Amino acid sequence: MRKFVIITLAVPLIALVAYSMFTRLYTPDDIPEDFDYNEKEFEVTAADGASLATTAVQVKTQDTARPIIVQVAERSLDRDWNSRSVSFRTGERLAAILGGAGYHSLRFDHRGTGETRASRRTSTDLELMATDILSVARAGRRRFAPSIKIEGLGPEPITAGPAPVFYIAHDSGCALALKAVADELKSRANGKQAKAGATKPGPRPAGVVLLACDTSGTLLEQWGRQLLYNMQRKNVDPAIVERARAEWRQLLKDGRLPEKEIAATEQPPPDLVAFREALRFLHSDGMREFRETAAQLDLEASLRVLLQYDVPVLHLIGTMDSELPPEAMASTRDLADKLRTNKNYRLQILPAMNHFLKKQERDLQGPGLALERMNPFRIIQPNATRLIREFIEANLAE
Repeated sequence: MRKFVIITLAVPLIALVAYSMFTRLYTPDDIPEDFDYNEKEFEVTAADGASLATTAVQVKTQDTARPIIVQVAERSLDRDWNSRSVSFRTGERLAAILGGAGYHSLRFDHRGTGETRASRRTSTDLELMATDILSVARAGRRRFAPSIKIEGLGPEPITAGPAPVFYIAHDSGCALALKAVADELKSRANGKQAKAGATKPGPRPAGVVLLACDTSGTLLEQWGRQLLYNMQRKNVDPAIVERARAEWRQLLKDGRLPEKEIAATEQPPPDLVAFREALRFLHSDGMREFRETAAQLDLEASLRVLLQYDVPVLHLIGTMDSELPPEAMASTRDLADKLRTNKNYRLQILPAMNHFLKKQERDLQGPGLALERMNPFRIIQPNATRLIREFIEANLAE
């Protein structure tokens, strides 16, 4: 009997461990075999001395013109696009696809995610987090410098100019990447240092790819819009959502919590209580720097800075992306219409692609959507990787 109990407990545990390992190792995508590459973890020293856990994919080639890709994940996810409890792995798999296509890449853990440690203050400091992207780009230039001997390619050093740098950003990582690149371009134009603590300017970008993100309004406005949209996705009573929306608008207008309206509400429903708790957290002392910077971070303005300095931008959104609020999709289309004559900007709406770039044929909600996003057998939408590769190759030729 005792042996039976042990076996009964052990078999599900072993199966769970095996499945967990499988989902973190299995890659169903068609990886190009144009180039061999290796992957190595190291740490990048940020402007304030913090250590950023980073993974480098280095292509084995003597072609010194091969580009460097800096991948910028969503702020709450690690470099592989995983949370503490959920594995999506799109960042890791995208790096493998890029490596097989002949592109060096770096992906890193934001402050407070993955293996990068941070205090509450630094993990919400948008200025620091934007500077981190430039620190990683500079580290990539050093790591993939043409004079570095690549194992298996002979002892002779390679000499050439610096390789072009592209940025690929996802979700809230788009705001950080746009800010980092726009600030750097303006600093270069003004002949000033890019960031306090930086030893030299970051590399001028050859191009930026934006994935599954909104480029309208300020980051603070987007924060509230996402919060309200999440309430709608949970099927919260529309009247409660509208009450929350009114309080959010008042907060944006007055710059403070609508305490009188909150106090006047008798027995508020739990969903409204949760919304107000989120607002109180946003207005806590520990979130002050985030709040102030997010209120000033205008994404459309940052995007226009890139276009002004002739930095090409490719913007990809999937029709099956249920994470983006409908108004975000509409405003993105409106902006693309305004920029239709600008040769440096291209918006592409891709059918059958979800928020994590995976191929998804059906519209799903709730648990079904969560399982679909984590499904290890779902490939990254091939049209997305094709467009990214075409974008990179086209701008290498510029």
